[in-house]
Amino acid sequence: MAKKFKLFKDGKTKSVDTKEEAEKCITNGWTLVEDAQSFQVGFSRSGIVKLASANLEPWQAFNEFIANAIDSWIDSPKKPRPRLRIEIDINQESNLSKSTIHLTDNALGMNQEGLENATKEFLGSTKAQGKNKNLYLGMFGFGLLGSSFLLGKSLTVITTKDNKTHSKFSLNEVEYLNGKDADIISYKADTQDKKIFKNSGTRIIISDFKDKLSPAVLSDYLKLSWKYFLAKNHLGNAVDIEFSFNKNKVDIIETPMGSHANRPVYEESKIPINIEFEWKDPSTKEVGKSVVKGIVGISGEGGQSGTSGGFNLYRRGQLIETYNREFYAWGAMTARMHGDLFIDLPVSMQKNGYNKGSEAWKACVKALTDSIIYDVGKISGKFTKAMFDEKTDKDIADKDKYFAEYRQEFRLPLTDKQKRILRKPEGDPEPPGGDPEPPGGDPEPPGGDPEPPEQEIKFKIKSIFEFKFDGINQSVEFVFGQNYKDKDPWFPMPDWDSGKLLIGVNKLSSIHDDIEKAYKNINTGTNKLLIKTIALDCIKQILKHEDYEIDIIARFSGKYIEI
Repeated sequence: MAKKFKLFKDGKTKSVDTKEEAEKCITNGWTLVEDAQSFQVGFSRSGIVKLASANLEPWQAFNEFIANAIDSWIDSPKKPRPRLRIEIDINQESNLSKSTIHLTDNALGMNQEGLENATKEFLGSTKAQGKNKNLYLGMFGFGLLGSSFLLGKSLTVITTKDNKTHSKFSLNEVEYLNGKDADIISYKADTQDKKIFKNSGTRIIISDFKDKLSPAVLSDYLKLSWKYFLAKNHLGNAVDIEFSFNKNKVDIIETPMGSHANRPVYEESKIPINIEFEWKDPSTKEVGKSVVKGIVGISGEGGQSGTSGGFNLYRRGQLIETYNREFYAWGAMTARMHGDLFIDLPVSMQKNGYNKGSEAWKACVKALTDSIIYDVGKISGKFTKAMFDEKTDKDIADKDKYFAEYRQEFRLPLTDKQKRILRKPEGDPEPPGGDPEPPGGDPEPPGGDPEPPEQEIKFKIKSIFEFKFDGINQSVEFVFGQNYKDKDPWFPMPDWDSGKLLIGVNKLSSIHDDIEKAYKNINTGTNKLLIKTIALDCIKQILKHEDYEIDIIARFSGKYIEI
């Protein structure tokens, strides 16, 4: 039996008998396909408009796309998993109808059946039955359609598992309201199609924007939302998220705790959290158990704004809530307390909060309220603005004493300097230049000579690339273009005593070219922040290697990041 050629155009299909007839149809806008379907998605035609009014912010919609890409990556049969790369390219015109989003990943992709499952049913998900159901992020999500139509009026999804056969979904809001169904087609990828993917993956295209997008807000929340995936994580390699807005690239890099609120948390204040709790399900009477893990600490500034203190809540590494204050009494005395908590409980449909009517959530809140968080909040109120400003030697001494007592209170490791501070009698500050010789000469104390007074370590920062530390002038230089096997994307190559600090950027790293471009254009966009962050990371590694104490490293870091 002769092979028929199946073609698709504008929701219609037809078959022709000869290759010549098929080629003629293709020149008239038809697409040669292996299969084609038209259907109504899993809610009423008017329901698609209501998606735009859902209680969801644009950054949360982007998070849904990223969560789905990570879920596909989780299912990778290769061990270790290959590095996941997610590219977000936004072109926003003054005429929003001409604006587009392209979001592309290199995860496993979908076949036609998988694409149908992702698009036919609003909020539909088969992940609850998946072998990795305890790892998936998107299982409770708002869905591909819900997130897409919050942002724009037209959606196209192209996906493949082998870069041989591609499947494509198309849905336009206006046409759908006027009676045209959604379409899915499958077709053999030609040379141009294959350029979209290397092996497998998914591309989401959203056009005809409903509202303007803010690149600053999106990039800030992407950094905060995925900070625990931007580094090596429990699933494997760091995830690369590349973000471009009107051809201006914004680096999505891991940010320190508190930085999103411009209130960095002091390293020496960080305390690990590990709190177990349990509850009884009212319907099944079964007892559920879970554990909250994370870190709590304090920043130097308080205040009364929405970002003055609070906890960022993560579920399986994805941000769910920002600046939550349900676990303590928030106020002037606790506005310096920040933390990241990992709570694996069910969340709302939009993933903008937990199911707070559940017995599990109530038990979680009670356990955290009665935990070390209360004690940290109480002692955080004793930190003063003068300690933060460090305008006088007394301010610095008070701050050192505060953190010595803080770490002793919570049984954290102490530096030698902190041990000496805690041994010194109350009200007996160390005089400049060391203790004076006692008149007439006191007898030598038991145990040998007393420790000599500690010399204050001073530093002066001229620029990102020049500073003086402990009497030695240092210069920072970046080295590009070299292959370093088994090395991180960047690493220090110091000769501390010579005053030259080289930072090697690994050519084998996928971000080598991006860092080099930022270095050469340091005064453009956020490039300076990226180079400064990398340089500071390497400087801190060297200072730790040179056995400088954590308090001087933290003080240097705070001043360096401000330049």
